[in-house]
Amino acid sequence: KGILRSLCVLLLMAYLAASGEVYAQQGVAYDFSAAAPTGQMLYYKITGGNNVEVTYPNNSSHNWWYGYAEPDGDLVIPAEVVYDCQTYYVTAIGSHTFEWCSSLTSIALPTGITILGEYAFWNCSSLTSIELPSSLTSIGESAFDGCSSLTSIEIPSGVTSIGGWAFQSCSSLTSIELPSSLTSIG
Repeated sequence: KGILRSLCVLLLMAYLAASGEVYAQQGVAYDFSAAAPTGQMLYYKITGGNNVEVTYPNNSSHNWWYGYAEPDGDLVIPAEVVYDCQTYYVTAIGSHTFEWCSSLTSIALPTGITILGEYAFWNCSSLTSIELPSSLTSIGESAFDGCSSLTSIEIPSGVTSIGGWAFQSCSSLTSIELPSSLTSIG
């Protein structure tokens, strides 16, 4: 038992050295945080089992990132993250997660993400590109509303629903590919 505990501590220390600080904090909108491969701090909420969704850090209404450094530039979201000697798989981008992160320019989402929550990228006005994974099945209401720099997007073949106003005010959007699997558009 002691050897297993020591191994777990060593693995956690190796992960911390490779990816930055990981910690949990009570009274906020997330269960733990970890640095993304591109250096920005991301926040995770455990949704059940070994699954997590990327979320915003602050519980304050409509001030999701108040007091925290917003992700900016190019962002790569990892497929999995380790916390407390447990590997968690990133399966969703939660509602309002990157709302008003106006300095984000591109986002790469890993395979395994199935849901983009409502308002997930709302008013990310500098977002020019996003890579949606083939595992994606649902795009929430107003997910990309106000992404005025987004010029094109390819919806993966597994997506079955797109919420209302998902691409409202995407004034630079010149092309969008919709899959035959789509059964509803809000």
